[in-house]
Amino acid sequence: MSTNYDQLKMSNMASPTMVSDRFVQVVQADNRHVYKHAGYYAVDDKKVISSINPVTSVPSSLSNATVDFRIDNGIVDVLQYISLHMYLTNNTGGNATLVGAPLWILRLEVFGNEGSTLLSTITGDDLYQQYLFLSRNNYESQSTACGLSASTYNSTGATIADTASVEFVCPIYHWFKSVGISPAFLRSGLLLRFVFNSTAMTHITGTAMTCTSLSCTIRGKKLKEEAKNALREIYSPHSRIPLSLSHLMIDRMQVTQALVANQVFQISLTGLRGVCSFLLFTIRTSANTASATGQLSYLRADTWDILDSSNGSLVGNLRRTNALQQVDWSNNFQNEAWNQKQFHMMSWSADPQGDYAHGTNSGYALLTGSEKISITVPSTFASTTYFIEIKAFIHANLVLDKGQLRVERD
Repeated sequence: MSTNYDQLKMSNMASPTMVSDRFVQVVQADNRHVYKHAGYYAVDDKKVISSINPVTSVPSSLSNATVDFRIDNGIVDVLQYISLHMYLTNNTGGNATLVGAPLWILRLEVFGNEGSTLLSTITGDDLYQQYLFLSRNNYESQSTACGLSASTYNSTGATIADTASVEFVCPIYHWFKSVGISPAFLRSGLLLRFVFNSTAMTHITGTAMTCTSLSCTIRGKKLKEEAKNALREIYSPHSRIPLSLSHLMIDRMQVTQALVANQVFQISLTGLRGVCSFLLFTIRTSANTASATGQLSYLRADTWDILDSSNGSLVGNLRRTNALQQVDWSNNFQNEAWNQKQFHMMSWSADPQGDYAHGTNSGYALLTGSEKISITVPSTFASTTYFIEIKAFIHANLVLDKGQLRVERD
């Protein structure tokens, strides 16, 4: 069976079967045949939750620590997402006030092929911003466990008394949820490497708390034997057709820029290339980037635009005002994130939440590295140095070919 991408999207409407035709064969633009995920579950899929411990020692303090976990190939048939669980005890002799769980993580690195191939790098900032894509109800119902405010999307600043303990949970949807990889059928599992922030970035007040336990929860599906056999065939190193799992990877740029009130300035997007569903950027004072309380202290531009190499607009020949952004956000997302936080986003996708969650393609702009952002500085900005981070969500594929994993861009 072969199909093009539009037909693949239509297959999402197919009725599930007991065995589940969860993959279809696609002919790509280069005439290569690959297996693509068809996007639905069988009626007999079973949700499962497993817990794993680190394969490296857990330090008493997580400050600047590196801890590895391994998702072996017998844990779960289809991996949907993971959660990091941190159990912390205050043995410092005084109170300690902590940031939310995502901001404890400097970065998460995901490796395949027995730890030799880097498949994805996810920053703590990425982990916080993944909640921007959740519905309001979904975010609010889990925010407390993450140490985040249900209403303001900030850290709650949880204060832990001396001798008291706290559990933080950090669900990690980015990459995992859209890829939907099947560790059960890989020759080797996935290696997860968590690199933690320093105490200066995790403790608003107080000194380093003790980490008493650290674990990962693996959430996914168990399949019936018929479905397992079908996936075994697709994942086999002897399969003649590669498996290609669509997702969005993040290309990022970081710029330190002196800004003057009422100024219009441009940033060249030289590091961003590919099929981009949406672009997000934040502005902070450079001092805020090095403090626990400043990690989520964004500032909002007056107006902005994204320009191509000929200075034509990529966002519709209309500079984005705050009022226009607010209306755009309300039509694309079902949450309060934009009203509460001062970030900026341009979505070329008609379904940004769906594309983020499933790696689908519902509209895009092609970034070539020659584009630029034009930003109007508000009159309220002090004439000082600012830190600007720009993220492009680029369509990519995790390819399994002859038993080896690699990442390809669309």
